[in-house]
Amino acid sequence: MTYSGDDFYCDMALSGKVKINIVAETEHVLAFHHTKPFWPVHIVVIPKAHVPSFTDLGEHDE
Repeated sequence: MTYSGDDFYCDMALSGKVKINIVAETEHVLAFHHTKPFWPVHIVVIPKAHVPSFTDLGEHDE
């Protein structure tokens, strides 16, 4: 799979290029407070492996 380099979560959050406030972390997922929250509590949970989208996981397991 070729990575296009246009994913904020992979490029910035997971790489450490932007400061995030981590809520929880496991081997496979990262949860953190949104960098520009819309609600008073706005937590983002993302996989640590790049996937094309949540509707198309590519070669990754559910």
